[in-house]
Amino acid sequence: MCEPEKLEEVERIMNREIDGLVESLEESDLERLRNRALTAATLAGERPGGRMQRLGRMWTYLGRRVSLEEDLEKINAVTLDDLRAVYEAFPFRPRVVGRLTPA
Repeated sequence: MCEPEKLEEVERIMNREIDGLVESLEESDLERLRNRALTAATLAGERPGGRMQRLGRMWTYLGRRVSLEEDLEKINAVTLDDLRAVYEAFPFRPRVVGRLTPA
Protein backbone atom coordinates (compact mmCIF):
# COMPACT_ATOMS: atom_id res chain seq x y z
CA MET A 1 0.00 0.00 0.00
CA CYS A 2 1.41 3.37 -0.95
CA GLU A 3 0.62 6.82 -2.22
CA PRO A 4 -0.45 6.79 -5.90
CA GLU A 5 2.54 8.89 -6.92
CA LYS A 6 4.91 6.22 -5.54
CA LEU A 7 3.42 3.30 -7.50
CA GLU A 8 6.28 3.05 -9.99
CA GLU A 9 8.92 3.19 -7.26
CA VAL A 10 7.15 0.56 -5.16
CA GLU A 11 6.73 -1.75 -8.14
CA ARG A 12 10.42 -1.34 -9.05
CA ILE A 13 11.47 -2.22 -5.48
CA MET A 14 9.06 -5.15 -5.39
CA ASN A 15 10.44 -6.56 -8.65
CA ARG A 16 14.04 -6.11 -7.48
CA GLU A 17 13.32 -7.99 -4.25
CA ILE A 18 11.46 -10.82 -5.97
CA ASP A 19 14.19 -11.17 -8.63
CA GLY A 20 16.90 -11.38 -5.96
CA LEU A 21 15.01 -13.64 -3.60
CA VAL A 22 16.32 -17.00 -4.75
CA GLU A 23 19.96 -15.91 -4.86
CA SER A 24 19.68 -14.39 -1.39
CA LEU A 25 18.53 -17.64 0.22
CA GLU A 26 20.86 -19.06 2.84
CA GLU A 27 20.94 -22.36 4.66
CA SER A 28 19.35 -20.72 7.72
CA ASP A 29 16.37 -19.65 5.57
CA LEU A 30 15.96 -23.18 4.29
CA GLU A 31 16.21 -24.56 7.82
CA ARG A 32 13.38 -22.27 8.99
CA LEU A 33 11.23 -23.28 6.02
CA ARG A 34 12.01 -26.92 6.55
CA ASN A 35 11.10 -26.72 10.25
CA ARG A 36 7.77 -25.09 9.43
CA ALA A 37 6.95 -27.73 6.84
CA LEU A 38 7.96 -30.56 9.19
CA THR A 39 5.89 -29.10 12.02
CA ALA A 40 2.85 -28.57 9.79
CA ALA A 41 3.02 -32.10 8.39
CA THR A 42 3.45 -33.63 11.84
CA LEU A 43 0.66 -31.61 13.45
CA ALA A 44 -1.73 -32.34 10.58
CA GLY A 45 -1.03 -36.03 11.14
CA GLU A 46 -2.22 -35.71 14.74
CA ARG A 47 -5.80 -34.96 13.69
CA PRO A 48 -7.99 -37.49 11.87
CA GLY A 49 -9.15 -34.84 9.39
CA GLY A 50 -5.57 -33.82 8.68
CA ARG A 51 -4.53 -37.42 8.12
CA MET A 52 -7.42 -38.05 5.74
CA GLN A 53 -6.83 -34.84 3.78
CA ARG A 54 -3.15 -35.68 3.41
CA LEU A 55 -3.97 -39.23 2.36
CA GLY A 56 -6.47 -37.94 -0.20
CA ARG A 57 -3.99 -35.43 -1.63
CA MET A 58 -1.24 -38.04 -1.93
CA TRP A 59 -3.57 -40.53 -3.58
CA THR A 60 -4.83 -37.85 -6.00
CA TYR A 61 -1.37 -36.50 -6.87
CA LEU A 62 0.71 -39.66 -6.79
CA GLY A 63 -1.79 -42.51 -7.05
CA ARG A 64 -0.35 -44.14 -3.94
CA ARG A 65 -0.15 -43.80 -0.19
CA VAL A 66 2.93 -42.01 1.13
CA SER A 67 3.81 -42.51 4.77
CA LEU A 68 4.36 -39.52 7.02
CA GLU A 69 7.92 -40.73 7.62
CA GLU A 70 8.61 -40.76 3.86
CA ASP A 71 7.13 -37.28 3.57
CA LEU A 72 9.32 -36.00 6.41
CA GLU A 73 12.41 -37.55 4.83
CA LYS A 74 11.66 -35.78 1.55
CA ILE A 75 11.23 -32.44 3.32
CA ASN A 76 14.55 -32.94 5.12
CA ALA A 77 16.27 -33.80 1.82
CA VAL A 78 15.44 -30.47 0.10
CA THR A 79 18.53 -28.36 -0.62
CA LEU A 80 19.14 -24.80 -1.71
CA ASP A 81 20.11 -26.17 -5.12
CA ASP A 82 16.68 -27.84 -5.32
CA LEU A 83 14.98 -24.51 -4.61
CA ARG A 84 17.08 -22.78 -7.25
CA ALA A 85 16.28 -25.50 -9.79
CA VAL A 86 12.55 -25.03 -9.18
CA TYR A 87 12.96 -21.29 -9.65
CA GLU A 88 14.77 -21.88 -12.94
CA ALA A 89 12.01 -24.19 -14.11
CA PHE A 90 9.20 -21.94 -12.86
CA PRO A 91 10.45 -18.33 -12.70
CA PHE A 92 8.32 -15.59 -11.21
CA ARG A 93 7.81 -14.17 -14.69
CA PRO A 94 5.66 -13.08 -16.31
CA ARG A 95 4.07 -11.29 -13.39
CA VAL A 96 0.61 -9.91 -13.16
CA VAL A 97 0.44 -6.72 -11.13
CA GLY A 98 -2.87 -5.24 -10.10
CA ARG A 99 -3.28 -1.66 -9.02
CA LEU A 100 -6.25 -0.30 -7.14
CA THR A 101 -6.07 3.46 -7.21
CA PRO A 102 -8.48 6.20 -6.16
CA ALA A 103 -10.79 7.40 -8.92
